[in-house]
Amino acid sequence: MWITTAETNTYVEYSYYNSSDIGIFVPRWDIDPPVCPGSVYQPNLIVAGGCPPYQIHWYPSTGLSSDTITNPVIEVNDSMTYTVIAQDNAGNIDTIQYHVSPVFSTRVDVDSSTCSGPINLSVQNSGIVSYQWYENGQIIPNANLSALEVTHPGDYFVEVTGNYSSDYFQGGVCTVQSELIHISGPEIQLSGDTLFTLSFADHYEWYLDGTLYSSGVLSYIIPGQTGNYVVVTYDSLGCTGFSASYYYATTNLQNEISESEIYIFPNPASDFVSINIPAGHVGSEIIFLDITGKEILKEKLISKSTMCSVADLAKGVYVAIIQIEDQRFYERVVVGL
Repeated sequence: MWITTAETNTYVEYSYYNSSDIGIFVPRWDIDPPVCPGSVYQPNLIVAGGCPPYQIHWYPSTGLSSDTITNPVIEVNDSMTYTVIAQDNAGNIDTIQYHVSPVFSTRVDVDSSTCSGPINLSVQNSGIVSYQWYENGQIIPNANLSALEVTHPGDYFVEVTGNYSSDYFQGGVCTVQSELIHISGPEIQLSGDTLFTLSFADHYEWYLDGTLYSSGVLSYIIPGQTGNYVVVTYDSLGCTGFSASYYYATTNLQNEISESEIYIFPNPASDFVSINIPAGHVGSEIIFLDITGKEILKEKLISKSTMCSVADLAKGVYVAIIQIEDQRFYERVVVGL
């Protein structure tokens, strides 16, 4: 019989039997040890009996410093069950299952399955833990629950704090950050005095400082006030996209050309479109972009009314950009639908 010793916060207990059979022994303190997420733990397994030397194999090798030694260092991020196989020199084998898991989880689940509104971030834990959510590195006030409703793009993570204890280890506190979750959405861009997004949608709502500014099928606006603009997009499936805030400052410049002087017809189109521009601006150009923002077609506008072939374009929705001197005008054009 081997002796049992006890020191501060350390307990060692071995049992041994004289046998020709190889055996892998797991000390009691190594059964579900309390481990903080993201930290490391080294077990204290014992291989005895049989005919040494032994060959050791751990499966899988995920998180292990080595899969061929008795007690590898394990990086503990998720709950893992390993199969440990020991074989002696005579070919005798013993196998055990060794389980290790963090005292709480920091894995963030992202739920956008309904695609009908805000994205939900959540962490699943059964123990007593506390949460603090962050957006772009800043604390979100009063965001202290296991779930967070996200309504606009940004980089998010949660800080989880929990206690741990064991009959064999001194208790303590873990505070661990989750992985960074990037939430994307439509992007607002500026061209001249026009704000626009290349994100395709059936309906657009533009907001100025939190108040509805414009609503309709146009993916652009010409802002008339200084402030923070946000665009919300809605598609035919009910999916909603939220842009980050874009600050725009108005100037005293006035448009030489009004939007009413620029038009494209027919729209929808199948073979040709006619682009009408004011007289005196011949030599301007029109550019067609697909929904990814890739340039598909570019044509010079050689007269006040120019015919442009779209017969070779794939069926779909395009953004037409008409460039007249230092001004740009945008129109959504449907082809072949």
